[in-house]
Parts: sequence; structure tokens; C-alpha cells
Amino acid sequence: MKETIIVSFSGGETSGNMCKWLLDNYGHLYYFVFVFANTGREHEETLIFVDKCDREFGLQLVWIEAVTSPIKGMGTKHKIVNFKTACRDGSVFEDFIKKEGIPNTSRQHCTTRLKTRPIRHWMKQEGLVWCKTAIGMRSDEPNRIISSKKRELLEFLSLNPHIWRLQNRSDRNEQLDELGCGYHGMTKDQIKTFKSLYNHNEYDCIYPMNDWEELDKQDVNTFWESQGFRLNLPSHLGNCTTCFKKSDNKLYRIAHESPEYFRWNLEMDEKYSGVNAGKNDRHVFFRKKRDTKALVGDAMQQDLTRLIFMTTSDRDKSAGCSESCNGFSDEDE
Repeated sequence: MKETIIVSFSGGETSGNMCKWLLDNYGHLYYFVFVFANTGREHEETLIFVDKCDREFGLQLVWIEAVTSPIKGMGTKHKIVNFKTACRDGSVFEDFIKKEGIPNTSRQHCTTRLKTRPIRHWMKQEGLVWCKTAIGMRSDEPNRIISSKKRELLEFLSLNPHIWRLQNRSDRNEQLDELGCGYHGMTKDQIKTFKSLYNHNEYDCIYPMNDWEELDKQDVNTFWESQGFRLNLPSHLGNCTTCFKKSDNKLYRIAHESPEYFRWNLEMDEKYSGVNAGKNDRHVFFRKKRDTKALVGDAMQQDLTRLIFMTTSDRDKSAGCSESCNGFSDEDE
């Protein structure tokens, strides 16, 4: 009997490549179940691409959306949708904000609440909670598999991060127990990171494009060049269109070219900035404690030609939002 593996399709080209590659190369060994979690803020071209991959590759994809209860203490559930019924108006995301407040780089709960938890809820309902979850992270994305803070600490403890990561959880934690006694002169920040190592990979994720075969960005591009279609979307519009993790240059460019994408953020600012905020305080989406109006105002002070150059070259190194947003990643916040 084949082992069942859940494959989390993020909606990006790397993830789409992984889905086809797994079927072609490992379909005789494993039974793959493909799942996509829609947040309601993805670009329409992302949804079109996901649907195309599903039909062209024969994924039999399960489309999922989060169901956020307004009742405190009630966990996130899921509902099944499809390409036609998938949320496109941001209401799924708004339900999360209504309860948790506006997310930002200091409060990065949205991916967990809108992707990881609904997928896990679906897995439990289907009796698949013990299955491994395959994630599309390439060999040239090491900090998405294990964050740089964890990597540096493991090296400080004379542990090989790659070998440590591939061990089972009990063996990993046994090593930590031996090495962590007295914290060996660690800084306060290192101690915090050390404690987080005990929960590393709590969802039993696997990274086939890193561990089964080393595939990088060039391999992904080569694959899509051989296909009759690909994601018809510039990188700065990927994932949630106005994601706060995106670099200022990307957000400024969007504000110039597609200001309508920020209308939703403006509405969220107006309605929910005080949710779960302290007295006389409010939460805002963007870096430097800027609300949407401030960010768009800053954008208008920038030259569009320069922004286009910066976002289409390798000069924009500050982008914290990768080409695919996956709820199971370990990348640095």
C-alpha cells in the first residue's frame, strides 16, 4: 500500500513544478493528495494558474478556504471551494482580521490562520493528520526551510543544520536536551531561538525539491519554458497583492500602477485598526508603522521608472515576500 503524502500547492511556479515533478517521478511510490488554500487576496491570475495546473497535470486539487469563528477560543476550520466559488473579494481574510486584528511584520499570523490551520483542519477531518506534507521550497531557498537564526545557532552548537533537520523529532530534541543544559553562554535572543528548535517541523514537512533532488530557480524556469502555459503575473503582484512582507519598492510600484488594490487595505484600516491593540494604540499593515494612506503617500513621492527598474532587477534585495507564500515555511520574520 502506497504512503499518502499531502502536497501543499502555494499557487506559485515553484510549487506548480513540484506537483508535476512528484507525479512524474514518484507517483509509483506514493499517493499524493494536492491541496491549495485560498486567502481571498490572491491575484486572479494566480487562481487561473492554479486551476490550469490542476486540469493540465491531473492533480484532482482540493481547494480550501479558512472559516474563522468570531468566538474567542474557537479554532480555525475549513470549507471546500473550487475555482468558480473561491473567494475573490477579501472576505475570508477580513473575517480573520475582524477577530485577530491587522497583521504586519510583527504580527505575522495571517499565513498560519489562513493556510496552515485550515489545511490541518481538513487533514484531521479526512483522517490524514499523520501524513507528511510536501512543501515546494527549492535548494536555493535554505532560509525558508530552516531560518537563518536557527541555522546560525545550530552551527554555534556544532550541529550540521541539514543533518539535524533530517533527523526525526525525538532524536533532534534529545540532542538539544544534551546541548542546552545551562544554555552554554547563549544570548537572550539565542535562548529564545533555542527553545523554538523543539517545535521545529512540528507538522512533519518534507522538501522534495531540496532533499529528494536539488532543484533550483533555473530548473523551475527550464520546466515552465517547456510547458504551454505559466503564471501570467509579474513577481511584484504575486501572493496576496498588497502583502506587507513585500519590499517598499514593490508596494510603491503597485500603488502607482494599480492603486485600486489598496482600497481593501484602506477599508481594513478604517474598520479594524483598533482590534487587539492596546489603549490609544492601533495596528497598521506596513513597515515603519505606516497605515495604507501613509504608504501610498510615500509611494507618490517615488519615481515610477526607478521602481520598475528596481523591481525587475536583482537590486531589490529587501523583499520579504517570496514568489510563493506557504504556511509551513520556517523563513525569518
